[in-house]
Amino acid sequence: MNIHKHARLTFSRRLEMVQQLVTQQCRTGEAAHTYGVTPATVRKWLGRFLAQGQRGLADASSRPFLSSRAIAPAKALAIAELRRKRLTQARIAQALGVSISTVSHVLARAGISPITAQPSVAGTSLQHVANWASSIPSPDPIGPRPTAKRSVLSNPPNGPMPRPTRIPSIELMP
Repeated sequence: MNIHKHARLTFSRRLEMVQQLVTQQCRTGEAAHTYGVTPATVRKWLGRFLAQGQRGLADASSRPFLSSRAIAPAKALAIAELRRKRLTQARIAQALGVSISTVSHVLARAGISPITAQPSVAGTSLQHVANWASSIPSPDPIGPRPTAKRSVLSNPPNGPMPRPTRIPSIELMP
């Protein structure tokens, strides 16, 4: 395993350090100063050496053996099965008591489509969708109306200004 960039000691330097401690050539504080680490680090490596031998001084993975936040394989399988039955991510999350993001991560790892909406009903035509889309109100074509900053007590000399008229919308679809 490669040594990471923040490690102060390589395997050979750790072995050299603990051998000096075991043969009582130096004390913990002296070894810490000599090797550029803290006394706690020296004691940690000495303890590992005494418990496991040279194998305890080797570089080890920092990945945990067990993650308490990992989802159980049975629950991941249930998420995949419910998605194959065309349930949405929100419904799956609600049914299994997990978050929507957890459902999304499980589906992504399984390579299953992460869509969140049910498929369209058979027989729905494009004309129906176009009619529905045209019923949505459009934003104001003129844009936001500016408000004049003037004193509440003062009025314009010719009365209030007329509001701009709306431009009629043009029907694009028959």
